[in-house]
Amino acid sequence: RALTALSLMRRPNVVAFSTAITTLERGSQWQIAAHLVGVTLPSQRLRPDCRIFNALIAAHSKASVWEQAERLTWLLYSAGLQPTVATCGAVANAYDQGRQWVMALVLLRQCLKGLLGVRANLYTFNAAIGSCGGGHEWACSLNALKRMQLYGVSGDLTTCNAALAAAERGLRWRACVTMLAKMQHSGASPDQCSFNVASSACSRARNTELAMALVHQMEDHCLQPDLYTPNGATAAVVGSSWHKLVQLLQKLRHRSESPSMLSLAAAVAAC
Repeated sequence: RALTALSLMRRPNVVAFSTAITTLERGSQWQIAAHLVGVTLPSQRLRPDCRIFNALIAAHSKASVWEQAERLTWLLYSAGLQPTVATCGAVANAYDQGRQWVMALVLLRQCLKGLLGVRANLYTFNAAIGSCGGGHEWACSLNALKRMQLYGVSGDLTTCNAALAAAERGLRWRACVTMLAKMQHSGASPDQCSFNVASSACSRARNTELAMALVHQMEDHCLQPDLYTPNGATAAVVGSSWHKLVQLLQKLRHRSESPSMLSLAAAVAAC
């Protein structure tokens, strides 16, 4: 519809192109968006502004084409434009999607030093924490979290879950439990993913009772165990804990959900 409306306009302006590209970004049509900026826009003797660059970078970011998103940032500079918070957020997300943790950290440091004219924000920190965790650089991820707190940037659920996942991959179960407790006391309500990751970290450390206690805490927070919950408790099931895993699997069955083969195999072995 956006393209149709654009084609019907006798003399479309930059705002019309920006709206069309944003629509294409939401529909993951980054190639068509690139064609609009690279071919159609110049044919109308129009130059892209920051809004168009931001929408196009976001479109490439959503498609996990981080190299093109980075190239567009340099084109923005070449056009004499100043990046905005939205620009840095879109590029940061592109690095996160592409698991480019080194580039995400470089971007974060540039923002922290004021080299880009944009202050570090929630999106740049989240990208650094998430990409470092995804790249198994858990120490860098937790360090980025500490910097975030030092700079007074408030995190959200995405921040906490990304940091939890990084700590779990680094076998830092105490850090997971501490972060989960802070989430509950700070008002940032943990979700199923938060509890599952913390439970998995405790399970991998063979801390049976704590892993199962976290599963029960999930229910205390009115959160229903999902298909990933038994996997988090599986590694910790030893001795008298087998019946707890069986009870958890029965709950999933009553809700017409199918547990994984890993969970079923562990239950059979434990019994």
